[in-house]
Amino acid sequence: MNSGTDVCQKVITSYMKSVGEQWNVVESSEDTCYLVSPFSRPDGELIEIEVSVFPDGRIRISDMGDTLGYLHINGLAVSRATVDSARRLARRLAVSLERYELEVFALDIEGVGERLHALLQAIINVNDLILRRRPIENLQFDTEVEAFLVGQRVIYDSDYQVKGETEPHRVRFHVDSTKKILIQPLSAASESAAWSWAERWAYRFGDIKQSDPKWNTFAVLDNRGDRQAIWTPKATLPLTGFARVIPWTENTLLAQELAS
Repeated sequence: MNSGTDVCQKVITSYMKSVGEQWNVVESSEDTCYLVSPFSRPDGELIEIEVSVFPDGRIRISDMGDTLGYLHINGLAVSRATVDSARRLARRLAVSLERYELEVFALDIEGVGERLHALLQAIINVNDLILRRRPIENLQFDTEVEAFLVGQRVIYDSDYQVKGETEPHRVRFHVDSTKKILIQPLSAASESAAWSWAERWAYRFGDIKQSDPKWNTFAVLDNRGDRQAIWTPKATLPLTGFARVIPWTENTLLAQELAS
């Protein structure tokens, strides 16, 4: 008759064998391979892993940004606060979050197993942040634009102070790239309020460009739902020549600018 210890050992052995057989290599090159794990996200998609080997023998294992991408696609506003929460959860397992990718390093092949397990645990923990989501239509517009920037995997600054010709100005988002991009979300409840915001930001953008003409300025308009009728040609007229105007329903245009 098997003792309890014997039974438990056999359970472990059986589990390890079963899990090990469910891993798959889906693509590989000389120094990189991609794995599909037997573990899934709440939507049922299996977790995929990228493994890269460096010339010095170090091994990098990454989720390729899929975890934060999953949160974004499934309705969580992936704002700076969400990213900070993900980073805290990952840090408990000695997992890093760099450029929206969860990653770990092993010094050699001997240490890979432990590091891979830590990464998988971090991915599962961060996936649970999806419980914080709320309907996208209830989000503050600034928060939705910020979530969009995170989804584009760009590095950005919030409430960025910019030098103007006559005075400094604070712009909601600055994208850290060689294109010198400034993005200001604009939301209003009426056409007159929209015109007032447009006039105000035309002055600010004009003052910024007078100090440095290389800035690329974007006014992103909240035309969600019944606000679509608010941003009329008359309301946006003051921004002409001072900023590129992008309605939120056409935010793919902003994505193109960020990616180019």
